[in-house]
Amino acid sequence: WSVALTRRSARVGGCSMGSFRSTSRCVLCLAGTSALLILIDSISEVVLYSRVPNGFARLIGVVIGCIIALSIPYCGWQGVRDRNDGMLCLFSHFSYAIGCLDCLAFCLCCALVVVGVGFTHLAQSCDETAQPNDVCDDDLKNKLYDTCEEFSIHFKKAVLNSTLTSEEASQVAAEMNDRLSEQKCIDTLAGWGFVLAAAGVILAVTRCFLLCLHCASGHYGGKVRTLLDEDPRAVGSDSDSD
Repeated sequence: WSVALTRRSARVGGCSMGSFRSTSRCVLCLAGTSALLILIDSISEVVLYSRVPNGFARLIGVVIGCIIALSIPYCGWQGVRDRNDGMLCLFSHFSYAIGCLDCLAFCLCCALVVVGVGFTHLAQSCDETAQPNDVCDDDLKNKLYDTCEEFSIHFKKAVLNSTLTSEEASQVAAEMNDRLSEQKCIDTLAGWGFVLAAAGVILAVTRCFLLCLHCASGHYGGKVRTLLDEDPRAVGSDSDSD
């Protein structure tokens, strides 16, 4: 009986160690992917703000934000290598928290798509070439014209107060005023609605990927903690992640 029990314990321990190694690799892979995405996003923001006048303060904010964001995948990476339950706990719970924010952002992106599609349909229904319909009447069409006119006025003020030269600002304002004229207002609004919907789809797909990434990080981070609690021998053993 003692020999059978010893063999059974060996099989169970081997299975636990194999599961620990594979789960650890998942955590390392997820943490590395998160760190890479954070670095790519931060570098793109640095390049963008480096070309903007007086963008030094924003660059400092980007660097600080990058350091804070990288601390989460660092906890997962170092927690696996050192078998540190506290760091794995931070990695797992913060990943779940960010996943909840991703879920909220995904819902907002879907709402953005709905608004964009609805706005495009409304603008197309008010087009001069459209057949008479119950969606758009003269009163609604006049409101759209008024919206274009008000936006053109506010846009011109914003451009004139920007860092552009007076000549460049006047040219940009004139182009926008032409696009928002009564003859082109409906077509411009329809185009903006399409762009809004397309941007919402792209953002929704991106946010869905990040949602899966962060939820998987939280799951596998918690699984490593559970395996460490169930098999303390994994704490002092060497794994392929070292």
